[in-house]
Amino acid sequence: MKHHLIRRYLTISLSVCSLTFIAGLCTTDPDPAPQNKTPSTPSTPSTPSTPSTPSTTQRTTTNPDTHFIDLRKTYSKNGEWTVQEFTLSQTTNFVFRAASQYKAQTAIIGESELNNFKTNNSFRAFALFDNQYGTKSATLGAGKYYIGIRNTSTAGNIVSLELDFTISLPASDRCQFNDYYINDLKALNKGGKLWQPFTIQTGFRYFFDGCNTGFDTYIIPENQLDNYKNGRQFTTFSDYTDGTGAAPGLYEIKLPTGTYYFVAANSTNDSQAIVYTMERWQLY
Repeated sequence: MKHHLIRRYLTISLSVCSLTFIAGLCTTDPDPAPQNKTPSTPSTPSTPSTPSTPSTTQRTTTNPDTHFIDLRKTYSKNGEWTVQEFTLSQTTNFVFRAASQYKAQTAIIGESELNNFKTNNSFRAFALFDNQYGTKSATLGAGKYYIGIRNTSTAGNIVSLELDFTISLPASDRCQFNDYYINDLKALNKGGKLWQPFTIQTGFRYFFDGCNTGFDTYIIPENQLDNYKNGRQFTTFSDYTDGTGAAPGLYEIKLPTGTYYFVAANSTNDSQAIVYTMERWQLY
């Protein structure tokens, strides 16, 4: 029998409108786009946990497929909504992530709350970003559910969400979850750029995932950062280049040891948001 390693995500979210209950429509104008912000350096990596006794069998390398549901919608007015039904036959662990330009509610709800969601009434949710965006875990039992977006901005809005299975690797991969190396989110105005450093070490696998509302995203060598920051031509790794709302993800970063940068540029005329997480798994 194969054994799988399964774990939960940390939660990170950014508020763009504070509500004390799961409300219906917001009636205020959308919040102004947040100011550009230079990303912080990732925290010092934690000391890896002691690996299990090495096995003499040949190691496998599994490419995990975490995709389940993704939605990217554009709304023109307050109160517009989107829902998608799904059914589970057993208890399942998910990663729920969402990014939005302005105020929106993204939620996982039961069938009994569907009409409340559609008619802009208060509702109960199994997982919710209430005028926030970010990344959180969600464990759902067997049954029928709906994942939905409800625009609470009085102007146009783009919302991107994903509901992904958590990463699971078979025991034959001889690889165990170590830490959340990066777990962050950003909002940038027109022309804004972010650069997130990370270091590849031997003995680990790196999985990178996220979503956004309108960024061009890349991974670049450390020596290309100045070119990127100053608007000059820069070199990228084509396997990790994307201009869709699903980026980044899911990438397994397979690069030589060294320091690299995940970079994202807002080339649109509006504010854009992005959430992203990198997991580090240790080989044994």
